[in-house]
Amino acid sequence: MERKLAQYKKDALLCLILIVFTCLIFLPFLQGHYIPDTYNIIEKGLEGYSMDNSFLDGRIVMGLLNLLVLKLNIPIIVYVIGTLLIAIMLSCVVVILLKNSITKYRKIENKWIEILVLVLCYVTIFNFMYLEQLYFIECIVMAASLLLYTIGANILVDRKKGYLWKSALCVISGILCYQGTIGFFLVLVLLYSIFKNRNKVIYILKDVILSGILVVIAGLVDLGCVKVVTTYFHTTQNRLSTDIFENILTILNNISKTLTDTLRYVT
Repeated sequence: MERKLAQYKKDALLCLILIVFTCLIFLPFLQGHYIPDTYNIIEKGLEGYSMDNSFLDGRIVMGLLNLLVLKLNIPIIVYVIGTLLIAIMLSCVVVILLKNSITKYRKIENKWIEILVLVLCYVTIFNFMYLEQLYFIECIVMAASLLLYTIGANILVDRKKGYLWKSALCVISGILCYQGTIGFFLVLVLLYSIFKNRNKVIYILKDVILSGILVVIAGLVDLGCVKVVTTYFHTTQNRLSTDIFENILTILNNISKTLTDTLRYVT
């Protein structure tokens, strides 16, 4: 018990250090920033943006959060800074959880290696693409989804009592927050399972298949919730207005050209 308490204190201190460090990096943003989407919110108002953007995109948690902020009469600049600050805090928690899971499955005695793992986990979360996402007011639900997927992946691979429904609850909550980050859950399950099971391919495949099933279930629940919420607010979502399979084929047909162009730009 004392050992666990000491570990919690260590994690809390480390998380606080990461939060302070990250806030220093984002200090200009934390003083107030606007991007075109934010000006769109100012022009339409939080209610209009929820109806015309958040709900139409299937982001019901963000839409409901906007309406709550409107109800509480929170100034837009406070909302912008607040969502970024909370997103930074949640993301730093994800870094700690990711580091702890990796060191749990692969015992590390060397402190320098443990620090290296922490750095790698940090840049995995705060990569250049994620930094761009922190521009947006939706960063709070993106970060919340990453946290929920991280917890859900850990629960699924650990396979303790009630792991299926607990992991499913995390994945469903995560996809309700933000659908675009669902791939993070699948990648984490694969990573954790490889570290835990090593050469036991059958167990790795089982974890991957289970994670895929949970994602499908979460997706169906999300569609149902979006339908209920948009019906209540007399609006409709437009993310499924096009042919999904046609879009997938378009992506597959253009992968080669995309990779070739990307590599040419990089080199």
